[in-house]
Amino acid sequence: YKLNGGTLTPLINATPSNWNITLTLTEGQQNISIYANDTSTAKNQANKNVTIFVDLNNPTISSLVCSSPVNDSVSVNCYINSTDSFGLSSLIVGFNATGSWQNSSIISLSGKSQNYTYSIDAANTSLSNLKFSTLAYVSDLSGRTASSIFYDINITDDVFPTIWNI
Repeated sequence: YKLNGGTLTPLINATPSNWNITLTLTEGQQNISIYANDTSTAKNQANKNVTIFVDLNNPTISSLVCSSPVNDSVSVNCYINSTDSFGLSSLIVGFNATGSWQNSSIISLSGKSQNYTYSIDAANTSLSNLKFSTLAYVSDLSGRTASSIFYDINITDDVFPTIWNI
Protein backbone atom coordinates (compact mmCIF):
# COMPACT_ATOMS: atom_id res chain seq x y z
CA TYR A 1 0.00 0.00 0.00
CA LYS A 2 0.94 3.67 -0.28
CA LEU A 3 -0.30 6.35 2.08
CA ASN A 4 -0.68 9.79 0.50
CA GLY A 5 1.62 8.88 -2.38
CA GLY A 6 4.43 7.86 -0.03
CA THR A 7 6.63 4.79 -0.04
CA LEU A 8 5.25 1.43 -1.14
CA THR A 9 4.88 -0.59 2.07
CA PRO A 10 4.06 -4.33 2.23
CA LEU A 11 1.04 -5.51 4.21
CA ILE A 12 1.26 -8.13 6.93
CA ASN A 13 0.07 -11.55 5.74
CA ALA A 14 -2.61 -12.69 8.23
CA THR A 15 -3.56 -15.80 6.19
CA PRO A 16 -2.64 -16.94 2.69
CA SER A 17 -5.44 -14.76 1.28
CA ASN A 18 -5.85 -11.97 3.88
CA TRP A 19 -3.52 -9.11 4.69
CA ASN A 20 -3.86 -6.27 7.13
CA ILE A 21 -2.15 -3.27 8.63
CA THR A 22 -3.02 -0.87 11.44
CA LEU A 23 -2.36 2.74 10.55
CA THR A 24 -2.15 5.77 12.78
CA LEU A 25 -3.53 8.59 10.70
CA THR A 26 -3.41 12.32 11.20
CA GLU A 27 -6.29 14.79 10.95
CA GLY A 28 -7.34 15.52 7.40
CA GLN A 29 -7.80 13.86 4.04
CA GLN A 30 -5.88 10.62 3.58
CA ASN A 31 -5.35 8.84 0.25
CA ILE A 32 -4.57 5.14 0.46
CA SER A 33 -3.54 3.12 -2.60
CA ILE A 34 -3.68 -0.65 -2.22
CA TYR A 35 -1.87 -2.92 -4.69
CA ALA A 36 -2.18 -6.68 -5.09
CA ASN A 37 -0.37 -9.10 -7.35
CA ASP A 38 -0.11 -12.83 -7.28
CA THR A 39 2.91 -15.03 -7.73
CA SER A 40 1.23 -17.44 -10.15
CA THR A 41 2.36 -17.73 -13.72
CA ALA A 42 -0.48 -15.36 -14.77
CA LYS A 43 1.01 -12.59 -12.60
CA ASN A 44 -2.39 -10.90 -12.07
CA GLN A 45 -2.37 -7.43 -10.60
CA ALA A 46 -5.01 -5.11 -9.12
CA ASN A 47 -5.08 -1.80 -7.31
CA LYS A 48 -7.63 0.35 -5.53
CA ASN A 49 -7.43 3.97 -4.40
CA VAL A 50 -9.43 5.03 -1.35
CA THR A 51 -9.86 8.52 0.07
CA ILE A 52 -10.90 8.87 3.70
CA PHE A 53 -11.27 11.83 6.02
CA VAL A 54 -9.96 11.62 9.57
CA ASP A 55 -11.58 13.93 12.13
CA LEU A 56 -9.75 13.85 15.45
CA ASN A 57 -10.94 17.19 16.82
CA ASN A 58 -14.24 18.43 18.18
CA PRO A 59 -15.77 21.57 16.73
CA THR A 60 -15.28 24.71 18.78
CA ILE A 61 -17.62 27.40 20.00
CA SER A 62 -15.38 30.44 20.01
CA SER A 63 -18.02 32.74 21.46
CA LEU A 64 -21.46 32.76 23.02
CA VAL A 65 -22.64 36.25 23.95
CA CYS A 66 -26.19 37.29 24.81
CA SER A 67 -27.81 40.64 25.40
CA SER A 68 -27.77 41.22 29.16
CA PRO A 69 -29.21 42.79 31.16
CA VAL A 70 -32.47 42.80 29.26
CA ASN A 71 -35.96 43.94 30.19
CA ASP A 72 -38.46 41.13 30.73
CA SER A 73 -40.59 42.38 27.84
CA VAL A 74 -37.72 42.14 25.34
CA SER A 75 -36.39 39.01 23.62
CA VAL A 76 -32.84 37.95 24.43
CA ASN A 77 -30.52 37.69 21.42
CA CYS A 78 -27.59 35.29 21.68
CA TYR A 79 -24.71 35.39 19.20
CA ILE A 80 -22.82 32.14 18.67
CA ASN A 81 -19.64 31.64 16.63
CA SER A 82 -18.49 28.10 15.90
CA THR A 83 -15.80 26.50 13.73
CA ASP A 84 -14.65 23.06 12.62
CA SER A 85 -11.84 21.95 10.33
CA PHE A 86 -14.11 19.70 8.20
CA GLY A 87 -17.51 21.27 8.45
CA LEU A 88 -20.28 22.14 10.85
CA SER A 89 -23.54 20.23 10.97
CA SER A 90 -25.89 21.47 13.68
CA LEU A 91 -26.46 23.68 16.69
CA ILE A 92 -28.75 23.35 19.71
CA VAL A 93 -29.25 26.17 22.20
CA GLY A 94 -30.30 25.27 25.74
CA PHE A 95 -31.67 27.73 28.28
CA ASN A 96 -33.53 27.77 31.60
CA ALA A 97 -35.40 31.06 31.17
CA THR A 98 -38.62 29.68 32.65
CA GLY A 99 -36.89 27.90 35.50
CA SER A 100 -36.69 24.55 33.65
CA TRP A 101 -34.09 23.65 31.03
CA GLN A 102 -35.32 23.47 27.48
CA ASN A 103 -33.54 23.05 24.16
CA SER A 104 -34.12 24.70 20.81
CA SER A 105 -34.91 22.61 17.77
CA ILE A 106 -31.88 21.37 15.86
CA ILE A 107 -30.49 24.26 13.81
CA SER A 108 -28.68 23.30 10.59
CA LEU A 109 -25.22 24.77 10.06
CA SER A 110 -22.88 24.57 7.09
CA GLY A 111 -19.33 25.49 6.21
CA LYS A 112 -16.26 25.50 8.41
CA SER A 113 -17.14 28.66 10.35
CA GLN A 114 -20.52 30.14 11.09
CA ASN A 115 -22.04 32.94 13.13
CA TYR A 116 -25.59 32.34 14.29
CA THR A 117 -28.06 34.53 16.18
CA TYR A 118 -30.61 32.80 18.37
CA SER A 119 -33.48 34.68 19.97
CA ILE A 120 -35.11 33.62 23.25
CA ASP A 121 -38.60 35.11 23.14
CA ALA A 122 -39.57 37.47 25.97
CA ALA A 123 -42.60 35.27 26.65
CA ASN A 124 -40.18 32.46 27.57
CA THR A 125 -38.53 34.37 30.42
CA SER A 126 -39.53 34.41 34.05
CA LEU A 127 -38.72 37.02 36.65
CA SER A 128 -38.63 34.51 39.50
CA ASN A 129 -34.82 34.55 39.66
CA LEU A 130 -34.11 37.73 37.67
CA LYS A 131 -31.43 35.68 35.93
CA PHE A 132 -31.16 32.63 33.71
CA SER A 133 -28.44 30.74 31.84
CA THR A 134 -27.94 29.58 28.29
CA LEU A 135 -25.59 27.03 26.72
CA ALA A 136 -24.84 26.05 23.10
CA TYR A 137 -24.03 22.62 21.66
CA VAL A 138 -22.50 22.30 18.18
CA SER A 139 -21.88 19.16 16.08
CA ASP A 140 -19.67 18.64 13.06
CA LEU A 141 -20.18 16.50 9.96
CA SER A 142 -18.54 13.45 11.57
CA GLY A 143 -20.79 13.65 14.65
CA ARG A 144 -18.25 15.10 17.08
CA THR A 145 -19.75 17.63 19.50
CA ALA A 146 -18.72 20.48 21.74
CA SER A 147 -20.55 22.64 24.26
CA SER A 148 -19.99 26.19 25.35
CA ILE A 149 -19.66 27.51 28.86
CA PHE A 150 -22.79 28.81 30.55
CA TYR A 151 -23.72 32.39 29.83
CA ASP A 152 -25.80 34.15 32.50
CA ILE A 153 -28.46 36.65 31.45
CA ASN A 154 -29.86 39.20 33.88
CA ILE A 155 -33.52 40.16 33.54
CA THR A 156 -34.93 43.48 34.70
CA ASP A 157 -38.58 44.37 35.26
CA ASP A 158 -39.79 47.10 32.91
CA VAL A 159 -43.52 46.80 33.66
CA PHE A 160 -44.92 49.46 35.96
CA PRO A 161 -47.22 48.20 38.72
CA THR A 162 -50.92 48.79 38.32
CA ILE A 163 -53.24 49.99 41.07
CA TRP A 164 -56.90 49.06 40.75
CA ASN A 165 -60.03 48.68 42.89
CA ILE A 166 -59.38 51.75 44.97
